[in-house]
Amino acid sequence: SALMLFDNTFRAMASIAMLDIYLAFFTALLAYFHLSRRLLATGAALGLAAAVKYSGAFPVFGLIYLYARRSFRELAAVLLMAVSVFLLVNIPIVGHLGIERWAREILGAISWHTTSRPPGPTASTPLDWLLMQNSFAIYINPDVYASGTPAYLVALAYALYKRDDVSALYLSTYGGYWLVYLAGNHTLYSFYTAQFSPLAHILLAGLFASLSRR
Repeated sequence: SALMLFDNTFRAMASIAMLDIYLAFFTALLAYFHLSRRLLATGAALGLAAAVKYSGAFPVFGLIYLYARRSFRELAAVLLMAVSVFLLVNIPIVGHLGIERWAREILGAISWHTTSRPPGPTASTPLDWLLMQNSFAIYINPDVYASGTPAYLVALAYALYKRDDVSALYLSTYGGYWLVYLAGNHTLYSFYTAQFSPLAHILLAGLFASLSRR
């Protein structure tokens, strides 16, 4: 959606060497494949997103909800492909570390991601992201902040009203960060919104299209 050009966070993260823009790409790709009814491709995109950052797995909650209502066989195909791709990407790491240390590193990373860290850069809550508060500073002079866009809040309200497939993926991805926050990690940063930015703007485009037909 061209609306993403007005998203401060997405533009900022697309210009620096961090993983979140790739996470956004695979999350958007997952949504595209799902809407195209390409089950294995959906699972592959989910596995690749999770391989970029573990938060890439957050859309799985929405996928489970959507496919469980349709076909458990389709759900199994998506999840099996996702796990297979994730493991395939990790083969070089397993070869270097050994499977036992690799497993310990994953468990340690999960523990680290659900624990608050010492004070540092400006932290924020998932609610702050919707209100464009406590934004993460990307660059100073000129000032560049991962301040997001009001689209996140509008998209959330529309997703709760619309409750279609993209809504489920958006709520699942955004809700995943609330799970991390409630698990004990209160040092979250506003640039994490880059992941669900494409989903928010897909919803917003749908809202505008719906309004234009009235």
